Amino acid sequence: MKRIVYIEDDIVDQMAFKRLMQVHFSNIPYQCYSSFSTFKAAQAQHHNDILITDNHLGDGGSAELIALMPHHKLIVVSGTSSPQFQASANPAITFVAKPIAAEALAAALTWYAIPLALSTSKKNYINLSYLKQLAGDDKTFLDSILLTSLAELEKDLAQLQTAIAARDYKGVKFCAHKLKSRSHVLGLGYEARALAVESNASPELDVEIQSFYQLFQEAFEPIKNEIEAIVAAEVVPD
Repeated sequence: MKRIVYIEDDIVDQMAFKRLMQVHFSNIPYQCYSSFSTFKAAQAQHHNDILITDNHLGDGGSAELIALMPHHKLIVVSGTSSPQFQASANPAITFVAKPIAAEALAAALTWYAIPLALSTSKKNYINLSYLKQLAGDDKTFLDSILLTSLAELEKDLAQLQTAIAARDYKGVKFCAHKLKSRSHVLGLGYEARALAVESNASPELDVEIQSFYQLFQEAFEPIKNEIEAIVAAEVVPD
């Protein structure tokens, strides 16, 4: 099985990464290196592994790692996101912002054709924070946008299912783009997964695309039930 190799010279960031792996990705083996030079000395062990590096290390960084292993896909993390870097035409690089969130890492790992779905067993799927900012105390508006979002979500899932069956990757990307918006509005927390499919949908990611569809499909009924309960209430929920 592939290992995750994380090259990070900051001890706090290493601790956070190890905790992330233990809590959310406990089935995947991992190894940390505290410098580019220590990784370089052991690189022969990692030609088939998943490489994650801090963009800037004390003795190197992403540029040096790309030069060392030019044909290897690379996940680069950084606390300072660079628009030029994120817009890079290099198809062998993907970017994750620090601090690394579980959903963002899961999305990046799907780029390696590793299907990952974080647990969806949570008390509530919907987070109304964004919609409350829009609606304020206007319950009629809140109900309207929730019901409209539910109807559109159902349509999006049907369109995604059709696109998957037809192996229409352009259609899959379009549906993922729309589902990313639904996730944001409803506060579902699936934006990173949607962005990964929107950006990288291809035959190599068929398993992840299906996993992405199932993620939303399995959440649809609970989301519907939550929306119906909110609409049935007389006031905007706290």
